[in-house]
Amino acid sequence: EPAFRRTDYVAAPLLDPPEVLPLPALTEDMEQAKKDLSEYGLCFLANALNPDELSRVQDALDAQAAAERALGKLAPAGALGAQQAISNMVNKGQVFTDLVLRDAVDELAGFLVGKNFLISSLTGGVFHGPTKDPQVLHRDQGQVPPTAGFTAKCNAFWLLDDFSPEAGSTWVIPGSHRWLPQYQFSAPPRDIAQQITAPAGTLFFFDGRIWHGFGANKTGVPRRHIANFLCLP
Repeated sequence: EPAFRRTDYVAAPLLDPPEVLPLPALTEDMEQAKKDLSEYGLCFLANALNPDELSRVQDALDAQAAAERALGKLAPAGALGAQQAISNMVNKGQVFTDLVLRDAVDELAGFLVGKNFLISSLTGGVFHGPTKDPQVLHRDQGQVPPTAGFTAKCNAFWLLDDFSPEAGSTWVIPGSHRWLPQYQFSAPPRDIAQQITAPAGTLFFFDGRIWHGFGANKTGVPRRHIANFLCLP
């Protein structure tokens, strides 16, 4: 077996036929978070950012988002809509890259893809107003054949505001990383997915094989996040 796949991860049994599991509970226990990743394909690490840390990241993201929107016609793609994307954040402030270096990310990414994981991207997102359409359900490691049967990519998703269905929280299908390959090629129906609910400061961490997609922000309430994609070397 390749060295990069030697981790402490123990795969849960396949779900045949496909089954949708409930969402795991918030936890502050790292070992429970790892068990949740194996069973559900995702976990919610509560209070991963304390109030001071959360405030610093919120303020830095707000400033960066405002600066990019202020560029008008020169703004990056996706900067001017109700849902703003802030890309390439690895060179937009130490406060953002510090998130990648946190012990929780090292523990969880190392558990899923091994200690030599790479940063694939670091991206921010801000809802400035209501949106109509949810994102198409997808798998973050869609470029990897489902028959590979292992995690090639994972997402450390930092919640900077309370996530709720009304605020456009992420749709997920817990347990879908345990489906047989033939169910991994085409997106399943949205009516079997669930929207997450979790407080600001949570680290929402998920396996790249999980079907998911952001929701529509029905109320326009501000909702911010930073997504740190991590992958095999």
